[in-house]
Amino acid sequence: MRKKIFIFFMVCIFSCLPSFSQYSNNYYIAGCKAFKNKEYKTAIYNLEKAIQTDDNLYEAYCLLGISYGLNNDVKKSEEILIKATKKFPDRWNAYTFLGDIKRAQHLTSGAIDYYEKAKSLPSMPENGKKYYTNLIQQVIQEQKTYEGLNTNTISKNIKPNITVNLDPNIWTLAYLRGDEENWIMEYGLKGEDVINYKWSKLFTLNFFSKNKYNTNVQSYYNSFVSLLKKQAYSTNRVLNIKQIRKTENEIYFEWSIVGRNECEIDRIFTTDKGLYFAHFAQKTQNFTEQQKSQIIKILQSVEQK
Repeated sequence: MRKKIFIFFMVCIFSCLPSFSQYSNNYYIAGCKAFKNKEYKTAIYNLEKAIQTDDNLYEAYCLLGISYGLNNDVKKSEEILIKATKKFPDRWNAYTFLGDIKRAQHLTSGAIDYYEKAKSLPSMPENGKKYYTNLIQQVIQEQKTYEGLNTNTISKNIKPNITVNLDPNIWTLAYLRGDEENWIMEYGLKGEDVINYKWSKLFTLNFFSKNKYNTNVQSYYNSFVSLLKKQAYSTNRVLNIKQIRKTENEIYFEWSIVGRNECEIDRIFTTDKGLYFAHFAQKTQNFTEQQKSQIIKILQSVEQK
């Protein structure tokens, strides 16, 4: 899902870069503190200053790149992290962060290249190599799912056999990619830049053909929850998850990761054609009961033609 960008896929920078307390650069220290407080604009200002005063501060480059990403400037984030790899080619962290960006954009071949490069460096510890070996295998599976038939955002090669009750005066199709066996589509609010992750609400739908992907609702749910737990653990956060409704062929559930300004209600269900996974995400700390009711109605409206 593209909406996760760094926050979902990235291992927390403080778990793999040295503590800022051992540095004397005041701008870097201020940037780190602002980053920990999620004050990304302030972090960017101070980290830019830190690099200007000490161009050899690798950690500042990495943290600056991530700060730009979390401030919804992915292009600038990539630019800074690429500079870090060119200036410090033997350091592994920036390569993995670039891999996370590519993975979140479903550019999985690029993600694999960056992860492989990081793994090849002697500076990466053995536990890191093991983690990224496993991650690469997961990304390879994603590659089969998300590498579309062309480079267009809206693929003209597929016509999803699905309907959903989204008001066309409010919502617009922002992303569609895949083939008849497996596709992903995303709707955003009109006027919001979904492609560059500047959204307040997002509706995403995945399809997995029964002919190609032999899975059931419970197995898919278990796999997805396992992924959520790993991502929460990797960023030292807590996952809150609750099932709302469950039958043999359908599960509704709500989840959020503590400390992130995003909540989600999902529906997994099967039909004679395959498995569908509908997500409704909103940038908020918590859903109100009225919001939950409205979101569930939207998820219930998803039907196969």
